[in-house]
Amino acid sequence: MTEPLTKVCQNPDCNQEKPIDEFYKKKGYKDGRAARCKECLRAYFREYSAAHRDYYRETWKEWKLRNPEKAKEHNKRACEKYRAKKKAEKEAGQ
Repeated sequence: MTEPLTKVCQNPDCNQEKPIDEFYKKKGYKDGRAARCKECLRAYFREYSAAHRDYYRETWKEWKLRNPEKAKEHNKRACEKYRAKKKAEKEAGQ
């Protein structure tokens, strides 16, 4: 079975026909793609995360207490990534 080239986003606010690569892959769906487009899902998760920020902060604190070595490594990688990003921005601005 060939995959269709376009699909209509099922988000009532969007409801646009978009190229199939604008939808995340989902094995459980009949056509193998999510019902909502990537743009709509990103907006939904951004809003959801903002509405549940306290829960995520508390969960992160608990995880750090249970996994101090992993948390330390995570922070180290995040700092390195941030420094590299700032260095690239500085070099691009010169």
